[in-house]
Amino acid sequence: MKKFLFLIGSFIIINVASGQISNGGFESYSSLPTCPSNYAITKATNWYGLKSSYPYSNCNSTTDVTSTLPDYFNSTAGGTSSCQVSTARTGTGYAHIEYRGFAPTSTASAEYIYQTVSVTSGRTYRITAYVNTLVAGWDPMNLFSITMVNTSVGSSASAILGNVRSQGTVLTSSTSVAGGFYRVEYDWTAPSTTTYYLVMGCNVFCNDGNYSDLRHFIIDDVSMNCAANAGSDKSFTCSCCSGGCVGVTIGTTASGSTYSWSPTTGLACSTCATTNAIPTSSFTTYTLTVSGSDCTTSTDDVLVTKYASFSCCPPKSMNSNSEEVMSKMTIYPNPSSDGKLIIDINQIEVSGEIEVFNISGKTVLKKAISSNNVVVDLSGEPKGAYRVKATINGEVTIKNVIVK
Repeated sequence: MKKFLFLIGSFIIINVASGQISNGGFESYSSLPTCPSNYAITKATNWYGLKSSYPYSNCNSTTDVTSTLPDYFNSTAGGTSSCQVSTARTGTGYAHIEYRGFAPTSTASAEYIYQTVSVTSGRTYRITAYVNTLVAGWDPMNLFSITMVNTSVGSSASAILGNVRSQGTVLTSSTSVAGGFYRVEYDWTAPSTTTYYLVMGCNVFCNDGNYSDLRHFIIDDVSMNCAANAGSDKSFTCSCCSGGCVGVTIGTTASGSTYSWSPTTGLACSTCATTNAIPTSSFTTYTLTVSGSDCTTSTDDVLVTKYASFSCCPPKSMNSNSEEVMSKMTIYPNPSSDGKLIIDINQIEVSGEIEVFNISGKTVLKKAISSNNVVVDLSGEPKGAYRVKATINGEVTIKNVIVK
């Protein structure tokens, strides 16, 4: 059951949402906007607007107000290109905010949209939005911000935007996607269980370098996900003569959500945020699913590669048990996405042979060394772990590689 608190005067309407972002795609509306005469953001269910103005050459004098702007557009209202500045990424509705820079003797202003969300202490959230700046190739990374403001600061526009300015929060990441949009993300861990304002807008504020142009930001498909983080890809060596395997730790420390790993084979705990993994196969991808009552379920993958130790039970074709990581030989890229490896040999005169073994110790490639750069092509071999043995001027070096 949603609760509403109505405040008057210089105060703004607060909607205590059920936890997740409500109406993230701007498809729900209290009434359709009338284009072009009345298309306030307040027509989009659960969304509200703020505006901050700065007198010319006086950044210390701000006017923060609850505003009928920014804009809410919905194509089902019969809007045309002369009214709507863009189109939605998905569906029919989207928000539009503006930043108007200084011009001689005029004021600068910035618009923001926000809604109120409930969060759980210790839980890490990934807030995602899709932003189009309407300028080809213009990345919003250093201009657009997603800021979490504790509702305890107060409900006035000046209290909320004053806190946004003090935080100076920018994005965690920004990635170009189809249709001129960028997927922007902000990872945030809640310090307490309470309600927050999620505020989005242009973080340039007053100190904008005296831009005199008008900047647009189209916002669509806002979500608040549980931040699933399975960790970086891992590898380890399992002794084939003693049977000893320590394994590796996958996942990251977190609290307050439900965790589930798949597959569960070789895991010490399949419902923990972090766990030890000793997979039975040499090339295993584990998927972590994270869910919670106040965030959207999300997943993340981690690749775990298990090597068999050659130090105590080498294949017959190998006459050395060297496991040295020597500066005499560098292999890249590792891991390789196409199976092609470049071996750099840091010696003036070189001679010898390259030999590649698969995880079971079978030789899959032999190649004479005739220069300081040797190209090894494993594109015809299965994906997985391999061991490269290089005999260089009579000395043996062995290194592990992965073909993904």
